[in-house]
Amino acid sequence: MSTHTQEVAGQPEEEGRRDTARLDHGRPRVNQEHVRDLIVALGDPNHPLHSQAVNDLVDIGAPAVPMLAAALAPNYPWLTSYRAAEALAQIGDGRASGALINALRHPNSNVRWSAVRALSEVGDTRTLLALRRVVQEDRGKTSWGESVADTAQLALDRLQSRSALFRFSEPIKTALVFVAMLAVLAFASTRVQALRGELDRTGEPIPVLAAAPDVDETATPEETEVAEAAPAVTPTPEPSLVPTPEVVGRVTTNSNIRSGPGANNPVIGSAKTGDELILLAESGDWYHVRLGQNVSPNARIEGGEGYILKALVQAAGASLPAASPAP
Repeated sequence: MSTHTQEVAGQPEEEGRRDTARLDHGRPRVNQEHVRDLIVALGDPNHPLHSQAVNDLVDIGAPAVPMLAAALAPNYPWLTSYRAAEALAQIGDGRASGALINALRHPNSNVRWSAVRALSEVGDTRTLLALRRVVQEDRGKTSWGESVADTAQLALDRLQSRSALFRFSEPIKTALVFVAMLAVLAFASTRVQALRGELDRTGEPIPVLAAAPDVDETATPEETEVAEAAPAVTPTPEPSLVPTPEVVGRVTTNSNIRSGPGANNPVIGSAKTGDELILLAESGDWYHVRLGQNVSPNARIEGGEGYILKALVQAAGASLPAASPAP
Protein backbone atom coordinates (compact mmCIF):
# COMPACT_ATOMS: atom_id res chain seq x y z
CA MET A 1 0.00 0.00 0.00
CA SER A 2 1.33 3.49 -0.78
CA THR A 3 2.53 5.95 1.85
CA HIS A 4 -0.45 8.20 1.09
CA THR A 5 -2.87 5.34 1.71
CA GLN A 6 -1.26 4.52 5.03
CA GLU A 7 -1.52 8.16 6.12
CA VAL A 8 -5.21 8.29 5.15
CA ALA A 9 -5.93 5.05 6.96
CA GLY A 10 -4.08 6.12 10.11
CA GLN A 11 -6.95 7.77 11.95
CA PRO A 12 -9.45 4.85 11.63
CA GLU A 13 -6.72 2.45 12.79
CA GLU A 14 -6.09 4.55 15.92
CA GLU A 15 -9.81 4.50 16.63
CA GLY A 16 -9.81 0.73 16.07
CA ARG A 17 -7.08 0.33 18.67
CA ARG A 18 -9.15 2.21 21.24
CA ASP A 19 -12.26 0.11 20.42
CA THR A 20 -10.31 -3.12 20.67
CA ALA A 21 -8.92 -2.20 24.07
CA ARG A 22 -12.44 -1.43 25.28
CA LEU A 23 -14.37 -4.39 23.76
CA ASP A 24 -11.77 -7.11 24.31
CA HIS A 25 -11.23 -6.39 28.01
CA GLY A 26 -10.65 -9.69 29.76
CA ARG A 27 -9.72 -11.63 26.58
CA PRO A 28 -6.17 -12.87 25.89
CA ARG A 29 -4.20 -9.99 24.38
CA VAL A 30 -3.23 -10.22 20.72
CA ASN A 31 -0.47 -8.53 18.79
CA GLN A 32 -2.18 -5.32 17.66
CA GLU A 33 0.68 -4.46 15.32
CA HIS A 34 0.20 -7.79 13.56
CA VAL A 35 -3.55 -7.14 13.17
CA ARG A 36 -2.89 -3.70 11.68
CA ASP A 37 -0.33 -5.21 9.33
CA LEU A 38 -2.87 -7.80 8.15
CA ILE A 39 -5.50 -5.08 7.51
CA VAL A 40 -2.94 -3.14 5.45
CA ALA A 41 -2.22 -6.38 3.53
CA LEU A 42 -5.94 -6.76 2.68
CA GLY A 43 -5.80 -3.91 0.18
CA ASP A 44 -2.20 -4.28 -1.06
CA PRO A 45 -1.79 -7.06 -3.64
CA ASN A 46 2.00 -6.64 -3.37
CA HIS A 47 2.08 -7.23 0.37
CA PRO A 48 3.59 -10.64 1.31
CA LEU A 49 0.59 -11.39 3.56
CA HIS A 50 -2.06 -10.29 1.04
CA SER A 51 -3.23 -13.78 -0.01
CA GLN A 52 -3.55 -15.09 3.55
CA ALA A 53 -4.65 -11.90 5.34
CA VAL A 54 -8.37 -12.78 5.43
CA ASN A 55 -7.73 -16.28 6.82
CA ASP A 56 -5.29 -14.96 9.44
CA LEU A 57 -7.78 -12.33 10.61
CA VAL A 58 -10.55 -14.93 10.82
CA ASP A 59 -8.24 -17.08 12.96
CA ILE A 60 -7.67 -14.13 15.31
CA GLY A 61 -11.44 -13.74 15.51
CA ALA A 62 -13.21 -11.36 17.89
CA PRO A 63 -10.15 -9.27 18.89
CA ALA A 64 -9.78 -8.23 15.24
CA VAL A 65 -13.42 -7.14 14.82
CA PRO A 66 -13.05 -3.47 15.92
CA MET A 67 -10.17 -2.81 13.49
CA LEU A 68 -11.94 -4.64 10.66
CA ALA A 69 -15.11 -2.60 11.32
CA ALA A 70 -13.07 0.61 11.18
CA ALA A 71 -11.55 -0.51 7.86
CA LEU A 72 -15.01 -0.31 6.24
CA ALA A 73 -14.79 3.50 6.24
CA PRO A 74 -14.63 5.26 2.83
CA ASN A 75 -11.14 6.70 3.56
CA TYR A 76 -9.66 3.19 3.26
CA PRO A 77 -8.85 1.71 -0.17
CA TRP A 78 -11.95 -0.01 -1.53
CA LEU A 79 -10.15 -3.37 -1.70
CA THR A 80 -9.30 -3.14 2.02
CA SER A 81 -12.94 -2.44 2.90
CA TYR A 82 -14.17 -5.14 0.52
CA ARG A 83 -11.98 -7.83 2.06
CA ALA A 84 -12.56 -6.56 5.61
CA ALA A 85 -16.29 -7.19 5.10
CA GLU A 86 -15.42 -10.66 3.82
CA ALA A 87 -13.43 -11.40 7.01
CA LEU A 88 -16.23 -10.06 9.22
CA ALA A 89 -18.72 -12.34 7.50
CA GLN A 90 -16.62 -15.39 8.39
CA ILE A 91 -16.00 -14.26 11.99
CA GLY A 92 -19.75 -13.70 12.45
CA ASP A 93 -19.47 -11.25 15.36
CA GLY A 94 -22.64 -9.18 15.86
CA ARG A 95 -20.60 -6.15 17.00
CA ALA A 96 -19.79 -5.50 13.35
CA SER A 97 -23.45 -5.04 12.34
CA GLY A 98 -23.48 -1.25 12.76
CA ALA A 99 -20.32 -0.72 10.69
CA LEU A 100 -21.58 -3.09 7.96
CA ILE A 101 -24.93 -1.26 7.79
CA ASN A 102 -23.05 2.03 7.39
CA ALA A 103 -20.98 0.41 4.63
CA LEU A 104 -24.19 -0.08 2.61
CA ARG A 105 -23.80 3.63 1.71
CA HIS A 106 -20.14 3.28 0.71
CA PRO A 107 -19.39 5.08 -2.57
CA ASN A 108 -17.86 1.91 -4.05
CA SER A 109 -20.44 -0.67 -5.21
CA ASN A 110 -17.97 -3.52 -4.67
CA VAL A 111 -17.78 -2.65 -0.96
CA ARG A 112 -21.57 -2.33 -0.72
CA TRP A 113 -21.97 -5.77 -2.32
CA SER A 114 -19.49 -7.32 0.12
CA ALA A 115 -21.24 -5.62 3.08
CA VAL A 116 -24.60 -7.05 1.97
CA ARG A 117 -23.17 -10.56 1.92
CA ALA A 118 -21.58 -10.07 5.36
CA LEU A 119 -24.85 -8.81 6.86
CA SER A 120 -26.62 -11.97 5.78
CA GLU A 121 -24.27 -13.77 8.20
CA VAL A 122 -23.97 -11.35 11.15
CA GLY A 123 -27.02 -9.08 10.81
CA ASP A 124 -29.43 -8.11 13.57
CA THR A 125 -32.97 -6.71 13.48
CA ARG A 126 -31.74 -3.45 11.94
CA THR A 127 -30.35 -5.43 9.01
CA LEU A 128 -33.78 -6.14 7.50
CA LEU A 129 -34.66 -2.45 7.23
CA ALA A 130 -31.25 -1.58 5.80
CA LEU A 131 -31.41 -4.35 3.20
CA ARG A 132 -34.93 -3.31 2.14
CA ARG A 133 -33.58 0.19 1.47
CA VAL A 134 -30.75 -1.25 -0.65
CA VAL A 135 -33.24 -3.36 -2.64
CA GLN A 136 -35.35 -0.27 -3.38
CA GLU A 137 -32.66 2.35 -3.92
CA ASP A 138 -29.30 0.83 -4.87
CA ARG A 139 -28.86 0.46 -8.63
CA GLY A 140 -25.12 -0.19 -8.50
CA LYS A 141 -23.24 -3.19 -9.84
CA THR A 142 -19.88 -4.67 -9.00
CA SER A 143 -16.95 -4.38 -11.37
CA TRP A 144 -17.73 -7.96 -12.46
CA GLY A 145 -21.43 -7.27 -13.09
CA GLU A 146 -23.22 -8.40 -9.90
CA SER A 147 -26.26 -6.33 -8.91
CA VAL A 148 -26.08 -4.97 -5.38
CA ALA A 149 -29.90 -4.80 -5.10
CA ASP A 150 -30.37 -8.38 -6.30
CA THR A 151 -27.80 -9.65 -3.80
CA ALA A 152 -29.53 -7.65 -1.08
CA GLN A 153 -32.86 -9.29 -1.99
CA LEU A 154 -31.32 -12.74 -1.69
CA ALA A 155 -29.83 -11.83 1.69
CA LEU A 156 -33.17 -10.37 2.80
CA ASP A 157 -35.04 -13.55 1.81
CA ARG A 158 -32.54 -15.67 3.69
CA LEU A 159 -32.76 -13.62 6.89
CA GLN A 160 -36.58 -13.51 6.76
CA SER A 161 -36.84 -17.28 6.29
CA ARG A 162 -34.42 -17.82 9.17
CA SER A 163 -36.44 -15.44 11.35
CA ALA A 164 -39.73 -17.15 10.43
CA LEU A 165 -38.27 -20.57 11.21
CA PHE A 166 -37.18 -19.31 14.62
CA ARG A 167 -40.63 -17.82 15.34
CA PHE A 168 -42.36 -21.08 14.45
CA SER A 169 -39.89 -23.34 16.22
CA GLU A 170 -40.22 -21.61 19.58
CA PRO A 171 -43.98 -22.31 19.99
CA ILE A 172 -43.43 -25.89 18.84
CA LYS A 173 -40.72 -26.44 21.45
CA THR A 174 -42.92 -24.87 24.11
CA ALA A 175 -45.82 -27.15 23.12
CA LEU A 176 -43.61 -30.24 23.27
CA VAL A 177 -42.41 -29.32 26.76
CA PHE A 178 -46.02 -28.74 27.84
CA VAL A 179 -47.12 -32.13 26.45
CA ALA A 180 -44.24 -33.86 28.23
CA MET A 181 -45.22 -32.20 31.50
CA LEU A 182 -48.81 -33.32 31.05
CA ALA A 183 -47.68 -36.89 30.42
CA VAL A 184 -45.58 -36.88 33.61
CA LEU A 185 -48.45 -35.43 35.62
CA ALA A 186 -50.90 -38.00 34.24
CA PHE A 187 -48.54 -40.83 35.10
CA ALA A 188 -48.05 -39.50 38.62
CA SER A 189 -51.79 -39.00 39.04
CA THR A 190 -52.54 -42.66 38.37
CA ARG A 191 -50.02 -43.66 41.04
CA VAL A 192 -51.44 -41.48 43.80
CA GLN A 193 -55.12 -41.47 42.92
CA ALA A 194 -56.03 -44.25 45.34
CA LEU A 195 -53.94 -42.73 48.14
CA ARG A 196 -55.43 -39.28 47.63
CA GLY A 197 -58.98 -40.65 47.65
CA GLU A 198 -58.33 -42.53 50.85
CA LEU A 199 -56.73 -39.55 52.57
CA ASP A 200 -59.70 -37.35 51.59
CA ARG A 201 -61.91 -39.69 53.58
CA THR A 202 -59.66 -39.84 56.65
CA GLY A 203 -61.29 -38.63 59.87
CA GLU A 204 -64.49 -39.79 61.50
CA PRO A 205 -65.49 -43.22 60.18
CA ILE A 206 -68.47 -43.27 57.88
CA PRO A 207 -71.40 -44.76 59.80
CA VAL A 208 -72.41 -48.22 58.68
CA LEU A 209 -76.16 -48.87 58.57
CA ALA A 210 -76.97 -52.22 60.15
CA ALA A 211 -79.64 -54.31 58.53
CA ALA A 212 -83.00 -54.20 60.32
CA PRO A 213 -83.83 -57.47 62.08
CA ASP A 214 -86.56 -59.60 60.60
CA VAL A 215 -89.87 -59.18 62.43
CA ASP A 216 -92.22 -62.07 62.83
CA GLU A 217 -95.61 -60.56 62.18
CA THR A 218 -97.33 -63.58 63.79
CA ALA A 219 -95.48 -63.16 67.10
CA THR A 220 -97.36 -61.84 70.12
CA PRO A 221 -96.27 -58.52 71.73
CA GLU A 222 -94.71 -60.42 74.64
CA GLU A 223 -92.61 -62.58 72.29
CA THR A 224 -91.52 -59.50 70.35
CA GLU A 225 -90.32 -57.76 73.54
CA VAL A 226 -88.32 -60.83 74.59
CA ALA A 227 -86.73 -61.07 71.15
CA GLU A 228 -85.75 -57.38 71.15
CA ALA A 229 -84.23 -57.69 74.62
CA ALA A 230 -82.05 -60.64 73.62
CA PRO A 231 -78.45 -59.70 72.70
CA ALA A 232 -77.63 -59.60 69.03
CA VAL A 233 -75.66 -62.56 67.78
CA THR A 234 -72.63 -61.60 65.64
CA PRO A 235 -71.92 -64.19 62.98
CA THR A 236 -68.56 -65.83 63.44
CA PRO A 237 -66.30 -65.10 60.47
CA GLU A 238 -64.91 -68.05 58.63
CA PRO A 239 -61.28 -68.74 59.51
CA SER A 240 -58.72 -67.15 57.20
CA LEU A 241 -55.39 -68.54 56.19
CA VAL A 242 -52.80 -66.73 58.28
CA PRO A 243 -49.11 -66.94 57.39
CA THR A 244 -46.91 -68.44 60.09
CA PRO A 245 -45.36 -66.48 61.66
CA GLU A 246 -47.87 -63.63 61.42
CA VAL A 247 -46.88 -60.55 59.43
CA VAL A 248 -47.54 -57.43 61.50
CA GLY A 249 -47.87 -53.89 60.19
CA ARG A 250 -48.62 -50.54 61.77
CA VAL A 251 -51.00 -47.84 60.54
CA THR A 252 -49.15 -44.62 59.64
CA THR A 253 -52.21 -42.33 59.61
CA ASN A 254 -55.88 -42.50 60.57
CA SER A 255 -57.44 -44.77 57.93
CA ASN A 256 -60.67 -46.39 56.87
CA ILE A 257 -60.92 -50.14 56.39
CA ARG A 258 -63.08 -51.36 53.51
CA SER A 259 -64.90 -54.53 52.61
CA GLY A 260 -62.85 -55.07 49.46
CA PRO A 261 -59.65 -53.95 47.71
CA GLY A 262 -60.80 -50.65 46.22
CA ALA A 263 -61.86 -47.17 47.28
CA ASN A 264 -65.35 -47.78 45.93
CA ASN A 265 -66.05 -50.56 48.49
CA PRO A 266 -68.04 -49.77 51.66
CA VAL A 267 -66.24 -48.69 54.82
CA ILE A 268 -66.53 -51.45 57.45
CA GLY A 269 -64.12 -50.13 60.05
CA SER A 270 -61.26 -47.82 60.90
CA ALA A 271 -57.82 -47.77 62.48
CA LYS A 272 -55.80 -45.01 64.11
CA THR A 273 -52.17 -44.02 63.76
CA GLY A 274 -49.94 -46.65 65.39
CA ASP A 275 -52.60 -49.39 65.50
CA GLU A 276 -51.29 -52.92 64.91
CA LEU A 277 -52.68 -54.89 61.97
CA ILE A 278 -52.16 -58.55 61.08
CA LEU A 279 -51.46 -58.72 57.34
CA LEU A 280 -53.22 -61.74 55.86
CA ALA A 281 -52.77 -61.28 52.12
CA GLU A 282 -52.38 -58.62 49.44
CA SER A 283 -54.45 -57.59 46.45
CA GLY A 284 -52.82 -54.98 44.19
CA ASP A 285 -52.36 -51.79 46.25
CA TRP A 286 -54.36 -53.17 49.21
CA TYR A 287 -53.67 -55.42 52.25
CA HIS A 288 -56.20 -57.97 53.56
CA VAL A 289 -55.96 -57.41 57.34
CA ARG A 290 -57.42 -57.98 60.75
CA LEU A 291 -56.77 -56.07 63.97
CA GLY A 292 -53.70 -56.98 66.02
CA GLN A 293 -53.34 -56.93 69.78
CA ASN A 294 -52.03 -53.39 70.24
CA VAL A 295 -54.79 -51.14 68.89
CA SER A 296 -56.64 -48.02 70.06
CA PRO A 297 -60.07 -48.37 71.73
CA ASN A 298 -61.87 -47.03 68.66
CA ALA A 299 -60.25 -49.43 66.18
CA ARG A 300 -62.76 -51.83 64.66
CA ILE A 301 -63.47 -54.04 61.65
CA GLU A 302 -66.98 -55.28 61.01
CA GLY A 303 -66.75 -59.04 60.45
CA GLY A 304 -63.18 -59.18 61.76
CA GLU A 305 -61.34 -58.70 58.42
CA GLY A 306 -61.13 -56.03 55.77
CA TYR A 307 -58.88 -54.20 53.35
CA ILE A 308 -56.63 -51.15 53.83
CA LEU A 309 -54.47 -49.27 51.33
CA LYS A 310 -50.83 -50.42 51.40
CA ALA A 311 -49.54 -46.85 51.39
CA LEU A 312 -51.15 -46.29 54.80
CA VAL A 313 -49.40 -49.24 56.50
CA GLN A 314 -45.78 -49.62 57.56
CA ALA A 315 -44.77 -53.22 56.83
CA ALA A 316 -41.15 -53.46 55.80
CA GLY A 317 -40.29 -56.49 53.70
CA ALA A 318 -43.73 -58.09 53.98
CA SER A 319 -44.17 -61.16 51.76
CA LEU A 320 -47.83 -62.18 51.55
CA PRO A 321 -49.98 -64.49 49.46
CA ALA A 322 -52.49 -63.10 47.01
CA ALA A 323 -55.91 -62.42 48.48
CA SER A 324 -58.80 -64.55 47.28
CA PRO A 325 -61.44 -62.67 45.24
CA ALA A 326 -64.16 -61.24 47.45
CA PRO A 327 -67.45 -63.19 47.23
